[in-house]
Amino acid sequence: GQLGLNVVSVSCVGNDHSASIILDGFKKYHVNCDFVQVIPELIANTAIIFIDELGEKTLVYSPGSDHEWDKEKALQAIAQSRYYYT
Repeated sequence: GQLGLNVVSVSCVGNDHSASIILDGFKKYHVNCDFVQVIPELIANTAIIFIDELGEKTLVYSPGSDHEWDKEKALQAIAQSRYYYT
């Protein structure tokens, strides 16, 4: 990561534009993506936050696919870690 830490993402993404944005951001900030699973049929959850001129926030949330990812792969990543943050 940017602060010199070894940062790993344990997650899954689809094979769409949203996934490209996420993975490009991870690469930009040197996040290890070895444990990111690409699941082509996955539709990501999406959230948009609107903030008006008074600072009031409105959240619009669209749930995507609820896909079960490989738990063994996640446990492998956790076992190799000194710290784990959720």
